[in-house]
Amino acid sequence: MATKKAFDILKRCEQDLRAAMQQAAQDGDYDRLLQITRWAQSVAGMANEARVTTGSEVARSVSVASAKKAHSEKRNKGDYPRFARRGDLLIKIGWSKKEKKEYQHKSPVQVAELLCNVLLRIGGKSKILSTDDLFPLREKDGSEAPVSQSYVCLAWLKAEELIIQEGRLGYRITDPSTLADALQSSWRALSEV
Repeated sequence: MATKKAFDILKRCEQDLRAAMQQAAQDGDYDRLLQITRWAQSVAGMANEARVTTGSEVARSVSVASAKKAHSEKRNKGDYPRFARRGDLLIKIGWSKKEKKEYQHKSPVQVAELLCNVLLRIGGKSKILSTDDLFPLREKDGSEAPVSQSYVCLAWLKAEELIIQEGRLGYRITDPSTLADALQSSWRALSEV
């Protein structure tokens, strides 16, 4: 179980580094942002390596009965949604109350980049944009990104605090001057699944 403890420490460290990255971006301290980003990437790599080890260690130490009980226990609402990446896909992991299991929605990272471009083009710092203003997202060739993929990306930007939801009115950009760089930093910091 020492590996599990080490994994938990690495995940907390990665979360703290993400917060430090956001603060550096808000302060406009780009040299510090780049340094912290490199540290976060290293820690995320170690955490991914530890997760593989932890999974096999836990499988050996936990009985089938206790594993089923742990899986069937009610999930903490604060645990979801979670985000990860697989190649160029953004993965949103949610919890279905009805099915009592995790589900996944996927979107190419290019849709998130397109969303950021639209936010910057029509938003600015103080303008609040509704989803009607944002969607459907259109590629340069005029094709539309599926709205379901656009919502996955919107949820991720909100979770990363790159945008702020203003109740039912809509969303505004936290800091337009750093949005593009913060998006790339957040993407690189995501765990690979």
